[in-house]
Amino acid sequence: MTDSYSTRLVKYSIVRGGLFYRLQERLRLLDKNDSRLVERALLFALIAWFPLALLANFQGLAVNDNPHKSLLLDFPVYSRFLIALPIFVFAENLIEDRYVIIASYFLNSGIVPKDERSTYMSILASSQRLVLSPVVEVVLFVMAYGVAVYSVFLDSAKPSWEYTSDSNLSWAGGWYVVISLPLFHFLLLRWVWLQRRQCAMERPREHQRHGLVAFRGVPAFQ
Repeated sequence: MTDSYSTRLVKYSIVRGGLFYRLQERLRLLDKNDSRLVERALLFALIAWFPLALLANFQGLAVNDNPHKSLLLDFPVYSRFLIALPIFVFAENLIEDRYVIIASYFLNSGIVPKDERSTYMSILASSQRLVLSPVVEVVLFVMAYGVAVYSVFLDSAKPSWEYTSDSNLSWAGGWYVVISLPLFHFLLLRWVWLQRRQCAMERPREHQRHGLVAFRGVPAFQ
């Protein structure tokens, strides 16, 4: 029985598809086996952080007498872009593998009867379309930009390297609000969305009327 679990894996993905995935494919950041995972994580981190340091240095906002106006002394920036952001990239692969294991388990363990397997696969396909929906990704993208704009323009109570001495948006601040923060928040929101779908699959409940498996957010077998 253990062998059947390890060899009969369901062809199911909650990462390989959608607008963001296809964009990465066009940019050749992805391949069939995702062998460029480390390079992709490092690239996203560099895109988010390195231009900030470069642009801040040009305007004297990298390091100066005021710690609040020194980018290189803003440690939350390091944690967001050099630690958390790469983790989000790696986490997608971990969630992907776990999804496949869970989906395969329900099929191979006998929980799903043979005469209901086609229905089960249809439910998986429907769930996959929901997770990879362009509408969902557009909503996450808009939310990411909304959070970025709010944090820079509406929640700036203390002096920051995001602004110059004459209260204009700095070059680094411009990159921060247009590129760095939206990228970070998009990957964060995307990770939360994928994690919620994984949790929904990990907590199945028995459908009392039919005795078949139902998932939170996924219709039970009819």
